[in-house]
Amino acid sequence: MKVEAPFTPEQVESLNGWQNAGIFHPFTCGSEECRADLIATEEGWTCPDCDYTQNWAHDFMADGSWKEDKKAVEGSGFCYQPPPDADEH
Repeated sequence: MKVEAPFTPEQVESLNGWQNAGIFHPFTCGSEECRADLIATEEGWTCPDCDYTQNWAHDFMADGSWKEDKKAVEGSGFCYQPPPDADEH
């Protein structure tokens, strides 16, 4: 399911956590010339390098369930990428 902007402060925190976690492919700018990682704001996603915006996110990205249960992401099309040091522990 999808959630649409405006996002709550809690959703913004979760969405930006997703973007910066380094274990999932982040949402990126839809402009072919740019492709920068998007930044979540209460008004929606924004591109830091151009005027591209997006007004939706997947619910598991916004509600924080991706932090606790990687299975929440299964079937979404997003790939889980273990952190580089995951095999060292």
